[in-house]
Amino acid sequence: MQTGGEALELYGVRRASSTLARLIAMRATRASEESHFARVIALTRQAQAEKAPISRLADRYAAVFTPLTIAVAAVAYFITGRVDAVIAVLVVATPCPLILAAPVAVMSGINRAAAVGIVVRSGGAIEQIARVHAFAFDKTDTLTRGHPALRQIAPMNGWSESDALTYAASLEEHSAHPMARAVVAAALGRREGALLTARDTREVPGHGVTGTVDGHAVAIGGRHWVEGLVGSPARENPGTGLGWDDPGAARSLVAIDGQPAAHLLFDDPVRPEARSLVPRSRALGIDRVVMLIGDGINDAPALAAASVGIAMGARGTAIAAEAADTVLMADDVSRVATAVEIGRRTTAIARQAIWIGMGVSGTLMIIAAFGVIPPALGAVFQELLHIFVIVHALRR
Repeated sequence: MQTGGEALELYGVRRASSTLARLIAMRATRASEESHFARVIALTRQAQAEKAPISRLADRYAAVFTPLTIAVAAVAYFITGRVDAVIAVLVVATPCPLILAAPVAVMSGINRAAAVGIVVRSGGAIEQIARVHAFAFDKTDTLTRGHPALRQIAPMNGWSESDALTYAASLEEHSAHPMARAVVAAALGRREGALLTARDTREVPGHGVTGTVDGHAVAIGGRHWVEGLVGSPARENPGTGLGWDDPGAARSLVAIDGQPAAHLLFDDPVRPEARSLVPRSRALGIDRVVMLIGDGINDAPALAAASVGIAMGARGTAIAAEAADTVLMADDVSRVATAVEIGRRTTAIARQAIWIGMGVSGTLMIIAAFGVIPPALGAVFQELLHIFVIVHALRR
């Protein structure tokens, strides 16, 4: 049994798995190049190679600028018959708003994102983030905490919740299983002082733990395994609602002194910051649940293939961070909305700088075409326009 990547146990051992307690015997069923990890690497590289290059803002407008400038210069000569008017048109016809606005705005946006713990790996990612209209999340360890927590206790046969949990946690304290840690954490959260002393503990991998706690024989693990130990079936339906009717929910059974004592129900809690992401996303006009956000090895191919991928970097895997366009340095999924806000503001500023700069440049070209602006004054206007475009693009 292995628990890497998901909050609940899975069967099968993959490459790079680690044991929680003792040495185990394994049988290799595939060669190294056929492993799950190798397939993930291959899929990631394929997706990165197939990703279309992101068009830059300047590229969409630069194609018409040069022929337009030549046309205006020709009109200037036709109107005035003066070479200096042609020179003035060429001087004030600066392409710098196209050349400078987008890169400077993107640099400013990347720096602003970095200041709040969001690493944007390319300028193109900023533009793609700004165009996002849908999110796709990997649930485990992205929207949820990534480890099980004890949600409900259903005692039986005269045992109270408190006593059943205390005996179970005192025994589970000797296990490294994620569910065991959840039981211990729940007991310590409800109880003052240390747990009881457990003796003669024995862990059966994949099934559960047995031992003696304060003179009582205690067993905790999978329902059928515990029922087989005590020879007594537990109540079929421990409760209704609150997750007990969920066929996919993880459960354990506690038995004390040969009788079932309590059902335990586990879940993977939702991160508190994930709740705040919903209203912020709706405010941004994102009402569908295709930006991909994930943290695990299995997310890497999708992160690479998505229009823009965001990796949870604090506890995520290196391969996920490598495949993503953007990395959140803190495990705070609400920063996804912050990234979109920064991306949209950055793109808007870049567009404004381009349109204002090119609008002013076009106006100066028209005025210069009538011989009103001498070339020297046109050069001054050009430099002032450069400064304006840069300062405007640096706004945050």
